[in-house]
Amino acid sequence: MSVKKTMKFEEAMTRLEEIVALLGDQATPLDQALKLYGEASELSAFCTAKLGEARLRLVTVERKDGENTP
Repeated sequence: MSVKKTMKFEEAMTRLEEIVALLGDQATPLDQALKLYGEASELSAFCTAKLGEARLRLVTVERKDGENTP
C-alpha cells in the first residue's frame, strides 16, 4: 500500500493500530508480516510528517498571538 496524500492522520493511525495487532498475532504468516511492516513504515513516516506540519502551524499561530499581545 502506498500512503495516499488524501489520507487523514486519524485514518493512518487506525491502520497502524490494525497492523500492530496483526503483527502481534503469531498466526500472521511471515510474508504478510513483512508486507505489513513495510506499510507500517510508510504510515509512520506519513504520520510523523503530518505531526510536524501541525507543530509548525501551532508555532506560527503562537508567534502571531505573541505579536498581538501588549
